[in-house]
Amino acid sequence: MGPSFDEARAWLSGIARDRLAAVRLECDPSEAEPILASDEVVFWDAPSRDGGERDIVTGEGIAARVEGHGPERFDEVAERGGVLLQRIATFGGARPRLFGGFAFEAGDRDSEWSAFGEASFVLPERIVEGASNRHWVTVIGTVGRLLEPGVLERPTRSRAEQARATSIAPFATVETDADSAFTAIVARAIDTIGAGAMEKVVLARRTRVISERPVEWERVVRALNGSRHTTRFAFVRRTAAFLGATPETLISLSRGELTTQAVAGTAPREGRDEAEVQALLDSEKDRREHDVVRDAIVGALEPYATAITAERIPHVTTLPNVHHLVSSITASPRRGAHVVRIAGSLHPTPAVAGWPKDAATRFIRSNEGWSRGWYAAPVGWFDASGEGVFAVGIRSALVDERGAWVYAGAGIVRGSRPELESRETRAKQAPMIAALTGTA
Repeated sequence: MGPSFDEARAWLSGIARDRLAAVRLECDPSEAEPILASDEVVFWDAPSRDGGERDIVTGEGIAARVEGHGPERFDEVAERGGVLLQRIATFGGARPRLFGGFAFEAGDRDSEWSAFGEASFVLPERIVEGASNRHWVTVIGTVGRLLEPGVLERPTRSRAEQARATSIAPFATVETDADSAFTAIVARAIDTIGAGAMEKVVLARRTRVISERPVEWERVVRALNGSRHTTRFAFVRRTAAFLGATPETLISLSRGELTTQAVAGTAPREGRDEAEVQALLDSEKDRREHDVVRDAIVGALEPYATAITAERIPHVTTLPNVHHLVSSITASPRRGAHVVRIAGSLHPTPAVAGWPKDAATRFIRSNEGWSRGWYAAPVGWFDASGEGVFAVGIRSALVDERGAWVYAGAGIVRGSRPELESRETRAKQAPMIAALTGTA
């Protein structure tokens, strides 16, 4: 076992009471169950780069918050977050991290997303992490607060609290948006592409799921089993939660190595995997869509990295409902590179907006008719060294007290067919709708 409570208290006693500190203590797995009653919760479950232990974190409460606004929101978060994290005194190997995300567009203040803002990151008061049979609890706050009786030994929730209602959202109904409305926008995009105004645009749709009882976000996330390729996430802000299981990592910066991936080109999974995978690899339309994304990502990385290597021939990743074309990209970060600033340079990639970026985002703004909020934008975490991971907030939903909005998008290029793009988005929405309605 690691340091004890008594050792932590002795260490804290030697520090100014108004200083922010983080204490990390190993605990028994039975004591590691997080308390999820807080109005502010972060859940992060991401695959490791080397196939080892997944990074599974639950954070609760707010020790501090960092926000950014407008076009400079990425730089503001990197700067303000860096100053905050570097001032924290740490004990027991604590690694304070800021968790949060960004709006798809600057100035996006739609009321549905009011709790999330343009850029908002939280330093949780209590973080639970686990690997195999070892678990840790990190408690963060001012030294004076941490020395208060019972703070470091905060009890876990009772078994009675854990045994909540078993159904996710009884009486849930799905208000399916009209396929004709989506295909009409796709047809308009194809015409615009044909006229040479843009090369690609990613169009999204949203479907409303209504429940007569509050949706239990925790059970929804647990129902999103996904696969070893996906990152499950949830950001809970009072009565709203943004959650999902995304197959796309925007950027990872760890131990001096930068990794990312191009994910573009999709086919529904309908039970004939070998034939479906080969058809996707042979699809000229999907390869063209994929190449645009890969080349744009490489170009965006050049100011921040050297020795950039990208797969020229994509491979296929198969998820429960779809197949994706994927190209892995690796690089060596330049000195002083910060994961948040790199994420800001990459976002929005052609995989979630289109190409050229400005023309595609203008088309999206003029035609979708609703605010994307954090959908299809970077969500993740970073630490005091500027390392961290950001995923793309797709295959996601915005949950409120009475239901959820479920999002999905499709890349439109020359050769796209509106009815096939509609079918693709339905396939992408299916796992989330099943999780929300308790049919997963």
